[in-house]
Amino acid sequence: MSEFTRERLNYLPLKDWFSDLPEPRVTMQQRRSRDPYFTAIQQNILRLKHHIRTIQEEEYELLTRYCKHLENEANAENKPRDKDSERARLNFLEQLAQVRKSRKQYRALLFDAITQRNNMIEAAEIRADEAKAVDAQLWSLGRHKEVDYFLFFVFALQLLAMLLIIIFFEFNVTTNSELRKNAFVTPVAGRGGPAASPYQYYIDSALMLFAGFGFLGTFVKKYQFSGLAYGFLIAAFAMQWVIVWTGFFQQESDPAPLQRTFLSIPHLQTAVYGATAVAISCGAVLGRLDPLQLALMAVAETFFFALNLFVCESLSEGYKDGNVTGRWYEDFYAQFQGRVDPGGGMLVHMFGCYFGLALSWWFRPAKTESADQRDDRDEKTDYPSNMYAFFGTALLFVLFPSFNAAFAYSSNGGQQRVIANTVFALVASIVGAFATSKCAIQSGNKFGPLEIHHATLAGGVAIASTSIYFLPAAAAMTIGFIVGVLSTACYLYLTPALKRFMRLADTAGVHSLHGVPALVGAFVSTIVVAIADSIFESTEARNAELSDSVTELNSNINGTVSIGYTYSIKPVDLWYTDGSEHAVNHLFVLLVTFFLALIAGCLTGGFIKFFAWVTKTGVPEEDQYQDKTTFHVPEDYVGEIGRAHV
Repeated sequence: MSEFTRERLNYLPLKDWFSDLPEPRVTMQQRRSRDPYFTAIQQNILRLKHHIRTIQEEEYELLTRYCKHLENEANAENKPRDKDSERARLNFLEQLAQVRKSRKQYRALLFDAITQRNNMIEAAEIRADEAKAVDAQLWSLGRHKEVDYFLFFVFALQLLAMLLIIIFFEFNVTTNSELRKNAFVTPVAGRGGPAASPYQYYIDSALMLFAGFGFLGTFVKKYQFSGLAYGFLIAAFAMQWVIVWTGFFQQESDPAPLQRTFLSIPHLQTAVYGATAVAISCGAVLGRLDPLQLALMAVAETFFFALNLFVCESLSEGYKDGNVTGRWYEDFYAQFQGRVDPGGGMLVHMFGCYFGLALSWWFRPAKTESADQRDDRDEKTDYPSNMYAFFGTALLFVLFPSFNAAFAYSSNGGQQRVIANTVFALVASIVGAFATSKCAIQSGNKFGPLEIHHATLAGGVAIASTSIYFLPAAAAMTIGFIVGVLSTACYLYLTPALKRFMRLADTAGVHSLHGVPALVGAFVSTIVVAIADSIFESTEARNAELSDSVTELNSNINGTVSIGYTYSIKPVDLWYTDGSEHAVNHLFVLLVTFFLALIAGCLTGGFIKFFAWVTKTGVPEEDQYQDKTTFHVPEDYVGEIGRAHV
């Protein structure tokens, strides 16, 4: 607002002129803000305008009545006396003067309120301009610590990852005999054939990581830029370090270390799985860490992710395939996961969830705040942000079967069964989530969008363990429906309780979406694996009965009748041991993954907290869950007075 405009607004005749004007019937678009004083002024302006329109309607009715009175006098046979007409005219003028006086008084009040609102808007714009000027000065002086630290450490870590990949990885194969010896490029070879090409699985899994989890993190209305952009940045950063760390542990376990490793599609798929675990952990601390802290978290978590794979694989030596040796040994990680945990229920979802929760404990809200203050932060949603999150949920639903089946064992239709059971579990969990959301106590018999798009995918997580090879469709749907109900209930009741009593903030509800379903699926999988031999024997006996019946029918009718058989996977072919022995190994993988995730999350959180204290970086609590702290935001950003419009 210019000085000339300010002088005009403060000029008394202008106020008198404004007070005499009528109020328009159509209201202008109103500015909105979180400032309570500004909101009160806005509401006062709206009430004044409404009252002025009521007075104007009263004035119009008064004029209409008097005009009708004059018309009746003109048409009357007996003309009224002049004295009566004059009395009626004076009475009308007196009432009209009172009405117009009242309108003028309220218009004067409206003028003052609008002037005060405009002054607040101008002050906010001046403060914003001053903040930009200060940031520019800090940048020119080289004292913008957050940006400097981010540039230095992220560039350094990126250059280090590139250097390690250049030194220890390559594409070409030196001899044709070695290539033929290690002919397979994915762990999904065998009788029955894979359901899709390895690259197709990688495309689906990468789209699930970058787009699905990215849009799922946009549900916070003032953190949509950051939720999506940081998802791209950290996922791309984490994929490189997964390849580095898995290659490092491969060198440790290789009898001939310090060899260059051949890169292949399983490397990329493993990198996607590791980056997915990082994305899950980011959901637990969404809005509370800056980009540098997220990058440091990604490097540390990918290290522990590879360490967890290495520990679980080293203590399960019976899974090693003799054909996978030397420089192609990296494919064993894919074989190990495909046989033990094909969809990453434990190795990805459980690890990422409890790593993130343990790290989130270091960044919990201040103890001095009351529960009401903590609930009134900026981690709120609005209509557009929920729509974007639903889009991410839909992407995850469509791509989840490929994510679970990428490393699945394909012999005897194992990969097809993984895909089908994942779909059955997902559709059942959607129904369970909607039903639970509808009947929740605080829902008021209405659906809640947050619990819907945080719990509808629980079935895909719960069914991701190795039991997926042996479960029939009905069992997969039952598990999906149960975890859909359980996950929604946990999001509605357990997550707020953890925040209220333990100050453990779980922004994206990863405990209800990934942690609880992964635990349920892991324990169910342990039971199913223990009886896997019995399941295989009963399936083979049923197939034998069908074969005998078909043979007898063909001999009686002198014809040829064919019938489909149920594919069954022999446990010893899958795990190189029987089901009861593998159940112990499966339970061991569960416990190691769970406790290693908690310990690693605590160590990483403590380091990042100490690093932020030393470098004076991080996000202050008053600036959390807001894009404006690290992004140039547009004019319609809902953040400051005068910066957003309805």
